[in-house]
Amino acid sequence: MLFRSAENAAEAALDAAWNAGWRYFDTAPLYGHGIGERRMGRFLKSKPRDAYRLSTKVGRLLLPQSGKVDGGAYVDVPQVAPVYDYSRDGTLRSVEASLERLGTGRIDILLNAAGVGYNLRETSIGSMDPVHSTPIDKWHEVMALNLHSLFYVSRLVLRQMQAQKGGSIVNVASIFGLGGAPDAHTYTATKGAIINLSRSMSVAYVDDHIRVNVVRSEEHTSELQSHLNLVCRL
Repeated sequence: MLFRSAENAAEAALDAAWNAGWRYFDTAPLYGHGIGERRMGRFLKSKPRDAYRLSTKVGRLLLPQSGKVDGGAYVDVPQVAPVYDYSRDGTLRSVEASLERLGTGRIDILLNAAGVGYNLRETSIGSMDPVHSTPIDKWHEVMALNLHSLFYVSRLVLRQMQAQKGGSIVNVASIFGLGGAPDAHTYTATKGAIINLSRSMSVAYVDDHIRVNVVRSEEHTSELQSHLNLVCRL
């Protein structure tokens, strides 16, 4: 639907999925360099608001590009190039742009799953060391990737959820946030902080009808997860 299909073929595929009972739809800025989100938004615009869940992702900005655009597997893409940007400003811009392309202003579920684990030690020496040998800049690096990013996105989305009077946030932590480890002390600090921050958020926003949960991953060697899922209701 998103790689080489014409507009009518994409709509037919979505229509078939809807008629078959599917009520969860996923897309991303990368798909067709924005085409996927726009097609999904147009299709779902006529559907009942409470009848489905829609997810997209943040982390890629679609920036204007002159000359020939490398669409990769996609054809007839817009004159934009996907650029990774997990900074605070990049994340905010990514959220706003996706909501515009989807034609929605509502965010029902936020999954905070971006982060780094033990594999970072291979490319960032000292980042997974114990306290006494962790360089200060590596402490800040892991804190930014694992904890600050969660704060920035949650802060943005919580305001929207408060305005719409409801939502759900799921934060991904780790078993090492509970028990600690002999090394990777910055990593364990971020995961412990996520657990306690989630507890505090669950209390603070209960009157706004916002649920906050935390799940722990048993894997500690995963690569940087390249997206956050934003599940929206149109």
